[in-house]
Amino acid sequence: YIQEGLELLKDLKLIIKSGASVYTIEECEYCMNSIFFDSIQIPISIADTSFYSALINNRKSEKTFIGRSILLQGALIHTKIINKKIKYSEQMINYLKKLDFIRKEVGLSRLEFYLAFVSSLQGFDHFIIGSTSIDNIKRNIKCMELNLNSNIMNSIFEYSNKLKLWTNPRNWN
Repeated sequence: YIQEGLELLKDLKLIIKSGASVYTIEECEYCMNSIFFDSIQIPISIADTSFYSALINNRKSEKTFIGRSILLQGALIHTKIINKKIKYSEQMINYLKKLDFIRKEVGLSRLEFYLAFVSSLQGFDHFIIGSTSIDNIKRNIKCMELNLNSNIMNSIFEYSNKLKLWTNPRNWN
């Protein structure tokens, strides 16, 4: 019914494009192969590039890809919430320690490092990032204008390209 409704809305010119927000690689593959969806929102962060590695990197697509969950609902930056919110908190904390080693070599803050990584990925048309103030939005934009060199990107990919249960909010406490 949803797909028929989307087609009807397009036929009536009430919408120009439609999209889906996905949580699994299978859902993303379905949307990529579907004529009903023009845009696909996928989770992407320095912690998990599994969708990106499996489906987006080095692929041509007419779909618009929108990255979301860039900071894992703030958990990557506000690490005090990890133990409260995330079921696999120990795994996440150990992962962030590995990233901190690389980050310190580059000399960036966590926010700069995490946003620079995501914005350096090819294949995304847009990103969604939540904020509580205009100043935060301006700071985030500046961070996303930073670029990481290919050696740093490759070092991060060694850790990030495997799916981790703790990156999906569906698996949180």
